[in-house]
Amino acid sequence: MGAADGTLPPKLRAAVDDGLGRLHRPAPPSDHRLIVTRRALDHRPLCAQRLAPTEGAKGDSGWCIFVGDEPRSYLDDAANSTVVSVARVLHLYPYLERVLGEPEEKVWRWDDEEGDWRDASRRAARKAKKTRR
Repeated sequence: MGAADGTLPPKLRAAVDDGLGRLHRPAPPSDHRLIVTRRALDHRPLCAQRLAPTEGAKGDSGWCIFVGDEPRSYLDDAANSTVVSVARVLHLYPYLERVLGEPEEKVWRWDDEEGDWRDASRRAARKAKKTRR
């Protein structure tokens, strides 16, 4: 069983069935922009959030990149973030290309064990709900 008979090994089949075909979607053009926390320029980012691009803002990719351990107060302070090109971010962190092609508005978290991005939208929503209580 395997490539010789046209089937995929079970783990690879599960990964494909889980939506890893998304990895073949291209990232936004290299001159498009995204928001990055200043901390993520110095530390490996493990979170990415896709928002709707700002209407009328030419080149807005809709992406926000952050390390993932920044406190809410840090994220809420605009001075802690900057706008950079997709090209710069991909130069610093090539593994981000795997998620930047995602068209849906979601939160993604890097999973070291899987070596891939995982949808963390539900987890983020639950955490936000707990914070509001």
